[in-house]
Amino acid sequence: MTFSLPKAFLLLFLTTILISFLSIQTMAQDKKEATLIAKEILDQYKLTRGVVVSCDNIAIAIELAKQSDLRIYSNAKDQDAVETARKLITSEGLSAVKVRVEKGPLETLGYPNFVANIIISTSQLDPQKLKEISRILRPDGFLFIIPNKDDKPSIS
Repeated sequence: MTFSLPKAFLLLFLTTILISFLSIQTMAQDKKEATLIAKEILDQYKLTRGVVVSCDNIAIAIELAKQSDLRIYSNAKDQDAVETARKLITSEGLSAVKVRVEKGPLETLGYPNFVANIIISTSQLDPQKLKEISRILRPDGFLFIIPNKDDKPSIS
């Protein structure tokens, strides 16, 4: 299965991936790291209001919600992960209106077209996920890639 992206979007998309990939070398594992990454995202992209879709990273989603007026949507792979994420959100004093967690992969959640100002994802991007990201990311939006621990930044 193939899909096509407009050339301008693809160029922005690839540029954003490169910048974001090279700017952060580790995955958020604890609250301090998540706080620093959230601050970097907000400083780099100069957004305080809008919509963020955070794929599988609730720690960064929580920190973004605490540091801004962004509305955060996050996904989790199973119901236990959803419940755990919701408990963390509540324990941080945030509401389900500010940070919403849904069960399932990104491509099954049915977000509207061009809804996200920022999408945060790991470096594990398959064609289905990329297709969904290109559909929900605003033309002026940003894709922020957080590498896995064993990923090495490279330009090829």
